[in-house]
Order: sequence, then structure tokens, then C-alpha cells
Amino acid sequence: MDHVGFGHGVHGCAGQGLARVEAQAVFSALPYRVDRIELAGPRAGT
Repeated sequence: MDHVGFGHGVHGCAGQGLARVEAQAVFSALPYRVDRIELAGPRAGT
């Protein structure tokens, strides 16, 4: 089954293209802006 978080076909979210571009920008810039990433607490379900 395909991922349908943004919808599919005629039911697609109008902003999905922008959301994907923004996500790409964030993940591309992250290594240059952040020294490390740490968990803030225990994992869910533990």
C-alpha cells in the first residue's frame, strides 16, 4: 500500500509540494547548524 499521509490522486493535499520542499531544506541544513541531537527522555512505551 502506498503512503497516503498527503492524500493521493484528486484527494492530494494542495500544500504537499511545499511541505516536501520545506522538509528537504530542513534536513539539508541540519548538519551545518546542529552539533548533535540527543533524546530528551525515555523512548515511548518503555
